[in-house]
Parts: sequence; C-alpha cells; structure tokens
Amino acid sequence: CAAGIAVIPPLTSDPKDTITVDGTQTNASESNEDITIEKNKIIGGCSLSYPIIINGEPTGRMKVVTINGNQISQIKTVNTQWSGIYLDCVDDATVDGNKVLAPGGSGIVIAGLSDGVTLGDNVIKDPRIHGVSVEAGCKNITMGDNVIKRCGRTGILLDGVVGVTLGTNLIAGVNGNPEPGDDQTACTYIKAINATRRISMTGNTGYNVSGFNAAMGLYITNTCSEVSRAGNNFYGLENQVNATNTSNGADLG
Repeated sequence: CAAGIAVIPPLTSDPKDTITVDGTQTNASESNEDITIEKNKIIGGCSLSYPIIINGEPTGRMKVVTINGNQISQIKTVNTQWSGIYLDCVDDATVDGNKVLAPGGSGIVIAGLSDGVTLGDNVIKDPRIHGVSVEAGCKNITMGDNVIKRCGRTGILLDGVVGVTLGTNLIAGVNGNPEPGDDQTACTYIKAINATRRISMTGNTGYNVSGFNAAMGLYITNTCSEVSRAGNNFYGLENQVNATNTSNGADLG
C-alpha cells in the first residue's frame, strides 16, 4: 500500500466539509475524540504517506488518542521519506508499546502544537533521521522507558518545546548519517534547541555503537531554560548545557 493508517478531521480546504447539519458555513474543522489504533502490522509500502498519522488542524484537534502495540517495518521499502508515527495537533495522547523499524524519516514525530503526549515502552530502530522529534509549540511531553537504536541523526530532538520529562530512555547509537559541515553538536543523544524550556531529565542512557558515533551526549543551547537533570549516563561523552536556570544533579557522564 502507498500509505498506512490516517485519521484526519474535516478539511478546511473543502467548503462542503465545514458546514454544520443546519447548513451554516463555519469555515472551520471539527475536533475528534477517543481515537484508538492498536495491534496493527504495517510492513513495507508507505511510499506516499506515513504508516500511522493522526493529522489534526488548529480548529479540528484530535483528542484522547491511543496508539498501542503496533508494528511498523520499512526495512524492505526503497527511498521512503516518511516517519513511522506522526502526530499533529493532538491533545492527551498515549503512544506505547509500538515497534518502529527503519522508517525513512524519524521514528516518532510530535508536531502541530500538540499538548499532553506520552511516549512509553516504544522500540525504534534504524530511523534515517531522528529517533523522536518534538517540534516547536508542543508542550507537556513525557517520554519514559523507550529504546532507540542506530539513528541517522539525533536520538531525541526537542525544538521549541515547553514542558518535557525524559526518564530512563535508552539511546544506542546516533550520527549514522552525518552531513557535510556537521560539528560535534549536530547529532547528539539528546538535543534541545530554540527556547525549549522546563526540561526534566533523569536516568537516561546513551552510548555509541559501531558505525553510529557521537562526540557529544547531551547538547542544550543557550536559548533554552529551566533544565533539571540527574542520573543520566552518556558513557564519558562530553555534555554541553548552556541553558539558563539549570539544576545539574549527579549525571554519570
């Protein structure tokens, strides 16, 4: 198949989809609630879209979403560009117990001002880009007990996020797909940029494996703030934390 599972609200681009039952034109979408996608196998294909996408809109947010126990494998797909699971404009979502293998983009992407997303016990292997990417404007994101292996770029990327808790995630191998001009901050195990704030990091582990080597474990830019971290272990790799209002506990490396 050219795509996997897609859940979308009424599209604002089509006027017939934005009319109420009494005929009033709202020019707006409509929120959807109680969405569950679980125990599916999506193998190969997906040349035109994501294996799993929850694609809300600002006027049609997707609320109370569960994505559980799915298996996604793009190992035999040629030149796919799509991430494994993509969440856009999602509120109160739980993504747990999924296996994502060799996606053409990142393993899991959280975007579109999503609020209240929890990732737990997911296994992501061999993503071409990042393990998990959280984009600007998202908030209240929790990641715990996820296993991320052999990333082309960064393990966990936080780009302009407000409120992030990272606990006991394992990241084995990043920087497998370096680009010309990369410095040591380009691909790290955990990276926070663009005014990400209120970050709590405890008990996360990152280490290099053959062919997937980083010079730096943790990189947080000086635009970020309110960072608390303790008990993280990057096996002797350098950490660079330039954030303001930072509480540095007893990291192991």
